[in-house]
Amino acid sequence: MEQESPMTKEEVKHKELSISNVRQAQRKDPELQLLINYLEQLELPDDPKLSQRIVLEARQMGLDGDGILHHFWWMQRGDRRTNTRCQLVVPAALVETVMAATHDDLLAGHFREKRTIKQARQHYWWRGMFSQIKRWVATCLTCQQCNNPKGQTPGLLQSIPAASQPFQQLRVDLIGPLPQSRRGNKHILVFVDYLTKWPEAYALPDATAEAMAHVYVKQVICRHGAPEALLSNHGKQFLSEVVRHVNEYLQVHKVNTTPYHPQTDSLVERFNGTLESLLTKFRNNHQDNWDDLLPYALSAYRTSVHEATGDTPFYLLYGRDPYLPVDITSRAVKSGSATTPERHKSELVDRLRDAYAYARANQERAQQSDQRAFDHHWEQSHYYAGDKVWLRAAHLPRGKTAKLARMWKGPYRVGEVRGQLVLALQHVNNPRDQQVVSVRRVKPCQLDESLADFTQRLRNQQAEEPDDGEDIEVEAILNDRPRGEVLGWATTRESTVPYPFCSLFALFLLLFLLV
Repeated sequence: MEQESPMTKEEVKHKELSISNVRQAQRKDPELQLLINYLEQLELPDDPKLSQRIVLEARQMGLDGDGILHHFWWMQRGDRRTNTRCQLVVPAALVETVMAATHDDLLAGHFREKRTIKQARQHYWWRGMFSQIKRWVATCLTCQQCNNPKGQTPGLLQSIPAASQPFQQLRVDLIGPLPQSRRGNKHILVFVDYLTKWPEAYALPDATAEAMAHVYVKQVICRHGAPEALLSNHGKQFLSEVVRHVNEYLQVHKVNTTPYHPQTDSLVERFNGTLESLLTKFRNNHQDNWDDLLPYALSAYRTSVHEATGDTPFYLLYGRDPYLPVDITSRAVKSGSATTPERHKSELVDRLRDAYAYARANQERAQQSDQRAFDHHWEQSHYYAGDKVWLRAAHLPRGKTAKLARMWKGPYRVGEVRGQLVLALQHVNNPRDQQVVSVRRVKPCQLDESLADFTQRLRNQQAEEPDDGEDIEVEAILNDRPRGEVLGWATTRESTVPYPFCSLFALFLLLFLLV
């Protein structure tokens, strides 16, 4: 008798989000059960305030044919087009499963909090979802080990005019050399469309102009048509060689190209960084399966909302949203309204016209915002004794490349702050690992700590540290978890109180009560 193979993490998540499991979990959730009872039988609890809240919330709720509760969200894409999105109402028992599916999944891509929130909001709704997703992303160990902090880049930013059509302007770039994959690939040729932000990426064994020209013709021009401008920061020689091979291959007279300045636009530089980050988070330890992950990384990027356009590259290119594994419970409510090819064509033209205008307006606003932020000097972060940080690795093992390595090691605890630029660190799990480093090599570490773990750590810290008579700041003790989450208070670092003063006040209070 054959033994069934264990399910992968993705299969477990999708099974937990099946229709039967979601329906059962919703009806076991005390808060959602009240809403379901009202929608099905018009039953309300005896508490007047609670009944009023249920009636108000039920106006944006509904049950589908399977008895699953959905939330209605009137999302707006542009000034003239409004869609109604049916979001699955997530019970408390499945919140972590949903956050894992929209952030940790291979098709989700481990994006930062803004994209993860927008991705989750396309399909799900629950109370407090924004703050919980922010916390989930901020405490993701994989992201903290891979993502670099955003810093200031020298030079002035000069933006180019926004394109008016898809694949009118293309940006080409080359990533590599990377560790040789099992298929023999060492480079990634990247194309990004300026209007829709749609990316194409192809693994190559060699970075010759002839190989890149063949990919450009067969995979880009044959699928999307020839662009009016092909832009690159590799210099005139790089473009001229590619153009020469394209002319030979297509037997055309001329292909228009535009000179490109490295600081003119950061479109492909940003995508390259995102692509490398996605591959790093899912590649194996040998770094030789990155080309197998390319389609998944591209899918995650294409179906996530781009901040510059306010929409997904997939929608801007196809005029519709894709069906993804996370849509399993909402496919019935996403069917289009067109019934004939002519009506579909008319609706598609209207949708894309509005979407392109909205994308161009958003892109222009994003360029202006980037211009202001680029020239504004950011204030350096300050670290304090007891803070936890990640340390950027100075060296890599032989055969590994920084582009696909998890460069942030740790976490470390700041033991001493020496001036404004030097920190003395000690590894949290290995006390022998002690280093003195520059602040430029560290970034803050955020860990999700339960109240029980916090209490135990506090006791251990008080037992291990000798009482030398110095004041201990309360904030230093609570550095790993915001005080508002532990005690329910809103606070700042300036509101800390020396520990001996707190003890003296407690003693006087106890004497007063006894008298």
